[in-house]
Amino acid sequence: AAEVERVRRQGWAEAAGERETDLNAIAAPVFGADGQLAAILGLQGPEGRFDRPARRAALEPVLAHAQAVSNGLGWTG
Repeated sequence: AAEVERVRRQGWAEAAGERETDLNAIAAPVFGADGQLAAILGLQGPEGRFDRPARRAALEPVLAHAQAVSNGLGWTG
């Protein structure tokens, strides 16, 4: 529950070796016109190519694209 609340507050999620030891990911929510979660836009890759600096570099584009898709779906929040 604490992790879900932290993700809600910051507006994105990150996984580093959680499901597979060599797989990292970031994800951002996509909202529909009603403000409900409609989808998740994510990016993942192996640790060797998607380490912490790479995830930080990719974060702003992922957030921007998730926002653009949300806007396309009619979300104005």
